[in-house]
Amino acid sequence: MLYQAVGREPSFEGLERALGKLGVEVLDYQDWPGFDRNDFAVQDEFSEKLKELMQRHRQPDPVTDESFERRLEERFHLKRRLRLS
Repeated sequence: MLYQAVGREPSFEGLERALGKLGVEVLDYQDWPGFDRNDFAVQDEFSEKLKELMQRHRQPDPVTDESFERRLEERFHLKRRLRLS
């Protein structure tokens, strides 16, 4: 359904058009009713927290995640210690 609305390679303009057809008005952040310049700081803070959560909860990629090997090694040693006790 998304592809039908905006195509296989969506652009901002395509998304804006599709949303307009649904009755959704697209405004720049600073044009929102009640906008204050301090809202940019709140937006940046929220974005950083969201990025941190996404990084914390993503599955490690064994090819690109340098700490993946270390975590595997730590798990291996922990299991080995548990078996020896």
